Amino acid sequence: MAIWQFRFAVIPISGLLRVHGEVPRVLPQYAMKPPEDLPNMKDPPEYPNYWDALPIPESLIKKLQGLLPQGKHWSADAIMFGEDGGNEVVIWRDDLNCRISAREPDARLLHLMVEFATELDCVFAIGEGGEVIPGNLDSLADAFSKSRAVQDCQITDGFVKGGEHVWDSKPE
Repeated sequence: MAIWQFRFAVIPISGLLRVHGEVPRVLPQYAMKPPEDLPNMKDPPEYPNYWDALPIPESLIKKLQGLLPQGKHWSADAIMFGEDGGNEVVIWRDDLNCRISAREPDARLLHLMVEFATELDCVFAIGEGGEVIPGNLDSLADAFSKSRAVQDCQITDGFVKGGEHVWDSKPE
């Protein structure tokens, strides 16, 4: 992951309720960690599969194919759209991760992720601290504009103008 990427996961509320009995405020497994705190991949930790009862729909894959080029992922178990270091989506059997480039954010991708989260009643887990936020445009755009990725790129204008998110109007 590049310093200019804003990372979030899309998680179904039904999976959170099944596993935790509630929607937690934070999911630590989604928080970025310094290299010394990364798990030993010879004995990887077990994380809950929030998508177990709700497969990621083929319709999302078709929409992503029309939006981003299909990329190569290091794992044969994952499907990747976009470019490593840019705007990208990685779909696993048990996870859906998105990275938005603060250098060249793709509003269409942001809208697609929000549309998908709305259709399947999902929330977002933000990669900077694992915070769980509502699966709507305002919450995601707000988290993006306050993210370290945006601040590290010294982007101060263009994402929020006059109290309105630039992404308020849905692109074609």
